[in-house]
Amino acid sequence: MEGYKDNSGFNAVFGSGGGGSAPTINRDFGGFYSTQIQSVTAPNTEIQIAIEQTNFSNGVSCASDGTISFTHEGMYMIELTLQFTHQAPITNDYVYVWFKQNGANQYMTTREMILNSTIRSGVMSLSYMVAIYPFPYALPTISLFWSATSSDIILDTIFTPIGKPQSDTPSVICNVFQIA
Repeated sequence: MEGYKDNSGFNAVFGSGGGGSAPTINRDFGGFYSTQIQSVTAPNTEIQIAIEQTNFSNGVSCASDGTISFTHEGMYMIELTLQFTHQAPITNDYVYVWFKQNGANQYMTTREMILNSTIRSGVMSLSYMVAIYPFPYALPTISLFWSATSSDIILDTIFTPIGKPQSDTPSVICNVFQIA
């Protein structure tokens, strides 16, 4: 029996599994998150984004300091969702997020968000496509960084009160999947 087929490329990531069994996964992936409230140590100072929890992974790992490592070369998509809160909004303040490969800032990866007295919290979602190939001999690592113009801005986790229907909201969600 053949696996599910459509025009979306589903079978490119999930094989048929053969014989009517569940699909097998043919690509590397990882789902990670953080429940830490992460603070700015000083305005305009880079801070590595901590990601200490793993939902699932295959061929991709994430150290508690947020460094992402890969087992296989290829093209990967990194999807990141960050939840920021401006604790004492008096002026317009800015948050910046970018990534480094092997410790070096990567060109054109910075994203900016503004928080002020009207916009006290915000969610930033972004995607990066990265090439993971040996340089010169080992596969590179990816680290995610942020900075803010005020020490009043935090990466915020929201814990849901008992009796409420929604789940907790992590400060960081990071999904990585191999696309080629």
